Amino acid sequence: MREREYDYRNCSSLFGYAAAVHARSGAICQLCGCGRGERPDFDLWRQLTVEHLIGESQGGHLAKNRLAVTERFPSLSFTVRETLSTRIDAANTITACSFCNSTTSRDRSERSMAELIVGSNSGPEETYLAIEAYATSVLERKRQDVEWKMTSIRSAFERHVLPDLLETRCPFSIEAEKAEPSHFEVGRHFQEQVRDKLQQIFHSISRSTSPSAPRRSCIPSTSPLGPVP
Repeated sequence: MREREYDYRNCSSLFGYAAAVHARSGAICQLCGCGRGERPDFDLWRQLTVEHLIGESQGGHLAKNRLAVTERFPSLSFTVRETLSTRIDAANTITACSFCNSTTSRDRSERSMAELIVGSNSGPEETYLAIEAYATSVLERKRQDVEWKMTSIRSAFERHVLPDLLETRCPFSIEAEKAEPSHFEVGRHFQEQVRDKLQQIFHSISRSTSPSAPRRSCIPSTSPLGPVP
């Protein structure tokens, strides 16, 4: 047992830069919509990421925004430039689940952030509004791409993946439906339930008088607990 409580602020991926992004989105993936509901789910929330609509390689991160804004509007005060840079960053960042972030990570925007900022012939506010509109169009395109991919992936999951997962979960599925352990207890409960089932099957086989009698088991051939004693 640790003597002191973990400082959650060390988890910067959730409580640092990303916190404001997730607050704007309500902890809902803006690409596939997972996380909708009255109450945010902790196990999903802790896996959320920040998606840059225009990626880092195309100047879409805040530090590069600042450089581009300074280059385009050198006469503005530091405070005004910083405000403009952070507004542009907010328009360019959304909450995305890990799948959606990964599946769109190689997408490239038709225009880089530097082109949108430095190449602007308008004032600061007009430049921001143009970037906001462009980011919205990128978001819509990514949503369509995710929907297209998700249709095929969901079908493959139901045909090829789900049956094996259900078979693996069979030994403890009934008990899992009756109780809702916290995520800290899941590992311990899993091991206890699988061990009990393995022992029951072993004793049942030992008592069997007909070696050729069919035996039905939904325990996988290998177990993380090792061989049955």
